[in-house]
Amino acid sequence: MCSCGHRAAPLPYNSSLARSQYFTRLARPWLSKGHVLENVPFMYQQRVHIYHRQVWSLTSLSGVCGGLQRSVSSRSQILPDGYKSAQESTMNVIEWPVLCQFVAGFAQTTLGQRACLQQLSPATTEQGALAMALETLAVQIMQEDYVAEIDFGGIQTAESEESLKRVNRGGMLNGSELLSIATLVKGAAKIQRKIRDCASQAEELGELDRLGAIAETFSNRLGDLPGHVAVNIAAKIDESGHVKESASDDVRKALGKVRTLENRLRGILKNSGDEIEEHGGRLCVVVSGQGRGPPKGSVTVGVKLGGSAYVIEPPAAVNINNDLVNLKNELRIAEETVLWDLTRAVSKVEDVLTQCLSAIVWLDGVNARYRFGIWTSGTLVTSFSPFKKTGRSRRKKKDTADMPDEDSRFVVIRQLRHPLILANHLMNSSKSQKKVKENSSGAPQKRLPGWRKKSPVSDGNLQTSDDSQSESDGPVPIDIIVEQNTKGVIITGPNTGGKTASLKAMGLVCMMVKCGIPIPAEPPVKIPCFDAIFADIGDEQSLSSSLSTFSGHLKRIESLRKESTGKSLVLLDELGTGTDAIDGAALGIALMHAFAFDGPGGSGLTMASTHHNALTSLKYDHPGIYENASVEFDEVNLQPTYKLIWGVPGRSCALNIAERLNIDKKITQKARALLGRDASDVDAQVVKLESLRKEEDGLTSEIQKLIEQKNKTENSIKKLRYVSCVVV
Repeated sequence: MCSCGHRAAPLPYNSSLARSQYFTRLARPWLSKGHVLENVPFMYQQRVHIYHRQVWSLTSLSGVCGGLQRSVSSRSQILPDGYKSAQESTMNVIEWPVLCQFVAGFAQTTLGQRACLQQLSPATTEQGALAMALETLAVQIMQEDYVAEIDFGGIQTAESEESLKRVNRGGMLNGSELLSIATLVKGAAKIQRKIRDCASQAEELGELDRLGAIAETFSNRLGDLPGHVAVNIAAKIDESGHVKESASDDVRKALGKVRTLENRLRGILKNSGDEIEEHGGRLCVVVSGQGRGPPKGSVTVGVKLGGSAYVIEPPAAVNINNDLVNLKNELRIAEETVLWDLTRAVSKVEDVLTQCLSAIVWLDGVNARYRFGIWTSGTLVTSFSPFKKTGRSRRKKKDTADMPDEDSRFVVIRQLRHPLILANHLMNSSKSQKKVKENSSGAPQKRLPGWRKKSPVSDGNLQTSDDSQSESDGPVPIDIIVEQNTKGVIITGPNTGGKTASLKAMGLVCMMVKCGIPIPAEPPVKIPCFDAIFADIGDEQSLSSSLSTFSGHLKRIESLRKESTGKSLVLLDELGTGTDAIDGAALGIALMHAFAFDGPGGSGLTMASTHHNALTSLKYDHPGIYENASVEFDEVNLQPTYKLIWGVPGRSCALNIAERLNIDKKITQKARALLGRDASDVDAQVVKLESLRKEEDGLTSEIQKLIEQKNKTENSIKKLRYVSCVVV
């Protein structure tokens, strides 16, 4: 009996088809409860081929291909139909499905695209996230270090899947279906040879472990592919899917008889009418009616042109046509015999072919992640920051508070570009370059390798709430730097400044690292593997549910608190908005304190944007636990710069902007007097902090350039070492 309480039943059936149906029926209770295929008893995994709630898996390679399956959190409960968990809602809020569509565009097979669109789900554990990252790294090593590009061209995955389903049901494959199987075997064998060659070279250099799961899957697990099946199919089925004359003696003899009789019949019909046509396997002629009916004694098959022409079978052709139909039936039987022989050959290696298809789709998904990273100049994260286990909150030591060390930081993401805005910008840039090249030379531009279809967001329809970063010049890069002891970050600043875009970017990259997708940031990157990402972004006002904007935010925050833990990332947009400023600020502070807990209902890190400056005092009331950040505003040009400044609270630019807009000085002076001297002093200190932060960022940028130069030198040495080993 398994952990779900289901008892393994005996196997009452002997036929392959009956067993498959039996196992599928027995496995359905586990899948209907939200489990992935790994949790189904192993004896039921072997013959399950099922689509259910975006669970796609083929036979026992489900463990290897788990990165493409629809993962379900261990905290998930059985929910009513139509209900979405906080984590599922978050995926829609931060537009995760849109990013999956971009990644799917780099898949080269139909099922690879489908897997990226439907099942590119973040790993639920750090081990799973690391495994997916190492898969992407292995593809990168193959293509960059060993110059072995993986090509999936010609592999008909969707047709092969349907063919294998038909075989499993006991049906006969037609010529086109057999050809799809042949493309699968040939394409997979080609990829397997390339991977094995890379594995051999890596083994000689003592680097076989760098190829990881890819080498293990295609060198060991998959074994030798049934190449003889593809050879037999190619020998007996032509490119159009018809059985070749040389497929068997019976086909050759029957086809010869059909041709002989057809030639004889065409000679008889040649002088009987204007045109010879075939109807229902019988040769007929078209004769002119000329106001009269068809010739006497003939068999009328059809009428054309309103009775002006008839399709007839002359009396002399009737018996010969009967013989021709019989011979064609003999030919069909002979061809079906060949098809059945080939189908039985496929059936004998059905399990191997199913594993082969699963491995190809999995590898195509991994390759798509790698290609997306190349397209966005991304950085692959292969290690994660640890969580500290210190009870209620992580407190910073006094002797290290003023001198943060890069290794001691919790999150370090430099020059991060919003993934969706960047992808959309690259798409638009590619279109512009294509138009320019076509206008100048008249020749179409070669498309990016792996890109198969237009993204549904290529027209710039990105939803960024109150933010409006321009995509014409690409997203403005930001830095996200969080110290190890920090539990909450408060982001303040003007509207349309980039607060919401920054929160979404953080949520997306945390999802991406859990899927092994390179993130658009400069190396090195430090980021923890959050067990879940939760977001309250956008207006949840609902007239039908009698919810105001404020109530909608509270309802969503309460639902995510029920699922969050001390290792979750929580993103809160416009915290405390929609009610009285004093009450909203107080509630916002209380919520930040509630999420500072490490246990259930808490978070590993909470990032919140707000217009309530009272929340920025958390940093000073609880040193080390909270941090401030703000979006920069250009007071000269009166527009946001979309840059994120750390350690500095957002300041009010209203009076300065009013003065630059030539508002009456008496009004602005009166406003400053009402604010008081303290407010002016605070504003001056914030300006000073901004200046110091910019100076620090400049020094950090110089350090990063030196690090990049060092990494390039090390890579050059590594390549030279590889070349020297090959020469020797």
